Amino acid sequence: MKFRTIILILFTSILANCDRDNVNLTNAGISTRLHGKFSDFNKNPASNVIIKVGEYKETGGATYPSGFGSTKMEFIQFVKEVYTDNQGNYDFTFQTTGKGNFYRIEIGEFTKPNEPQLLWQPFTYDLSESNDNSKIIGKELELNNINLYNLFPCDVNIQLNNIQIFPITPSHNKTLYYNLSKINSNQNTTARIYIDKYQTQIFELFRVKPNGIRQKASYTFPASNVEMLTVQNIIVNEIDFVDI
Repeated sequence: MKFRTIILILFTSILANCDRDNVNLTNAGISTRLHGKFSDFNKNPASNVIIKVGEYKETGGATYPSGFGSTKMEFIQFVKEVYTDNQGNYDFTFQTTGKGNFYRIEIGEFTKPNEPQLLWQPFTYDLSESNDNSKIIGKELELNNINLYNLFPCDVNIQLNNIQIFPITPSHNKTLYYNLSKINSNQNTTARIYIDKYQTQIFELFRVKPNGIRQKASYTFPASNVEMLTVQNIIVNEIDFVDI
């Protein structure tokens, strides 16, 4: 038993040393150019979209000769931060700092609770591959996207008509869940959702009956076609809820 314990300790120590020793940082001062255009599905430019290049340090992983260990990704810093222009274009160059070995471009960003949502949906693109920066770093990349959505606020005034079962959870497909509060009484309330201006919007209310059956009430709003705060009014009745 003691022999097996010693072997296990030695094996663990070897793996730990491999993780520490096999950190090949990218040389500092390597320039990479990124450019392209972002627009929505209707070909309108996505302007003022934030673009950030994150620098990370990757250690460990099965890329090592031993084939053991777990990958660890440590965020170091953002080495570049720019915005698309009025036509949705961007064109910039960033440089490596010598502190990282993995790079990722981040387009848009998730807002914090109670902050306005401006874009759906943020996304990322890896400029490096595991333990290998030859993919893009030191070269040039044109990255375009035609599936972005600029979002605009819409206040939904909710009038509850003698509803019997609570809580009720509002939901909208482009509004982050933490920006919508549960409804716990028949007191009228307002939910702020974030919508694109082109599409019909579906606003939903969910609840669970005492017997465990989930229910949903759906309300449809026409496309707003405007880039400003809009207002919708709904009256919620018991008959609106259907089992799902």
